[in-house]
Amino acid sequence: DVEDSETRYSLQIRAFPTEAEALEFVASSSIALGVLPVALVRSEVEGKGTWFRVRVGSFSSSKAAEAARAELGSLANDSLVVSNR
Repeated sequence: DVEDSETRYSLQIRAFPTEAEALEFVASSSIALGVLPVALVRSEVEGKGTWFRVRVGSFSSSKAAEAARAELGSLANDSLVVSNR
């Protein structure tokens, strides 16, 4: 299982139907997220319209992202590890 050294990984921890809700979540979670970089990713979801995905971190491997998920605890319970190609 070799990972591409150019690929970075993030945790997608939530998705919201409005940007305002996503920003509110980020603001209310800022202490728990610490210094992890946060990105909002605008996505068109078929049949649901535009959603705003909250992604945190920029990890060099999926294993590092998994370790961060464990450290974030309940905030990241339903998170997904995603590649940022």
